[in-house]
Amino acid sequence: KEFSDTKFRYDIGFDTEVMPRVVKAEPTAQETEAAQSAESTRACFAFYKALKSGDLAALREMVDPERAKDMDRPDFKENLELIQSMMPTDVKVLRAAEEGDRAELTLSGRDSGEDRVGLVLMVKKDGKWQLEKESWKSK
Repeated sequence: KEFSDTKFRYDIGFDTEVMPRVVKAEPTAQETEAAQSAESTRACFAFYKALKSGDLAALREMVDPERAKDMDRPDFKENLELIQSMMPTDVKVLRAAEEGDRAELTLSGRDSGEDRVGLVLMVKKDGKWQLEKESWKSK
């Protein structure tokens, strides 16, 4: 818009989390200990290991078939390298809440020297846990 000799420009941005969930209480020591042996935790960490190493065959087995098709795209290798560079380090599970074929994992990790907290949603299909969604934010 213009007013006399002055031009006005507005830039509006919205910052929202993809998964706006909040950890309501810090995980207890018992929850953290139990999470270490949860089946969904093992599947999540196997996914991260395959992702970090670029093991596409393993990754295909750990994601929804529609997501697995994305791995056939010519630009997937570039995308994989970007994802690998953005992965938090020193990832630990704090809580694993499994209910039927769904699980919600609370993780901690570090990214660019900052502590992060992650929320991972897992789903069990055909007897195998798959990573459905993940979100990380500053602690």
